[in-house]
Amino acid sequence: MRDLKQKVEGGLLGRSQQVSATVIDEEKRIVRFSFSSEAAEVARGGMFEEPWVEILGHKKTEVNLERLNSGAPLYYHHPNRADSVRVGKIIEGSAKLKQRRGVADAQFSRRDDPIVEGVWRDVVDGILTSTSVGYSILERTLIEEKQGEPSKYRVTSWTPAEVS
Repeated sequence: MRDLKQKVEGGLLGRSQQVSATVIDEEKRIVRFSFSSEAAEVARGGMFEEPWVEILGHKKTEVNLERLNSGAPLYYHHPNRADSVRVGKIIEGSAKLKQRRGVADAQFSRRDDPIVEGVWRDVVDGILTSTSVGYSILERTLIEEKQGEPSKYRVTSWTPAEVS
């Protein structure tokens, strides 16, 4: 019998989703939004590994929110892109799991920067409506195999590092 749990070593991954801010405090420049969801399945794999389908687990035992809850960065584009700009931070202690989703409050910077101000205005005006979370996977569990199709895994241990 083969082991269904696998430790995973690798770099930072990302996934995006359509959302809209649920709370906006324009005076404090704070927004509440969902940064991840268990509902979406994402195809993974490529040149160096077999294709697989990822379900990002959202049970309290599966997600380590410590990094987000210690004031993780909020970026406009992930930090591995040349045009990435840090526009704020996740408010300490605000990241939570609710209804199979990751939810957090973010505060936008007040610095005099046209990119920060443009991103803030687009969020407030409902123009920017998607988020992306950068995360690392520590463990995944095989949940489904079908002949000729990528295997389906549930990520049972992961750490979000930043939100874009």
